[in-house]
Amino acid sequence: MTAILLIPSCSDSPAVTTKNVYSRPPKNLIPKHLISWIAPENFKKSSPHPLQEACYLFEGLELSLAFLNETGGGTLANVNRWREQLQLLPWTNKDLEKNLSLVTCSLGSGNFLQLSNPTTQQSFLIYQIQYQQGTWFIKMKGPQSLIQTHKGDFLAFIETLQPFE
Repeated sequence: MTAILLIPSCSDSPAVTTKNVYSRPPKNLIPKHLISWIAPENFKKSSPHPLQEACYLFEGLELSLAFLNETGGGTLANVNRWREQLQLLPWTNKDLEKNLSLVTCSLGSGNFLQLSNPTTQQSFLIYQIQYQQGTWFIKMKGPQSLIQTHKGDFLAFIETLQPFE
């Protein structure tokens, strides 16, 4: 399925991007799965990695968006996969409950989480929201100091998520 995404830019006219919204179309795909957003200022669009729908880079940070059917494997399984990527030990459901916070955008309420490895000085900011029949994952990764500096930008980006019209 191809969609045209209007992504406002710093100029007066919006940038128009045409792309395949799903690299592997899910079964029973309906247009309500589509969302739009406004990329953070100064972040440059980059080629998305496999499973990513969009990717942006800025000064050593990567901001990515990915969509998976249903729950995308479940919150705890995804968090533990990200923790493994940061060379951290897995969490239990109790750990997860203590560390998740709810953040609301126009798509609804989603889970927000910050993961950091003090040894490697790497961090992730993650927002996971179920929307229609799938789950969107928004992740910013990079050096811990930069993540802290741009945490507000990440949360502001979450506020721009909205249904695609």
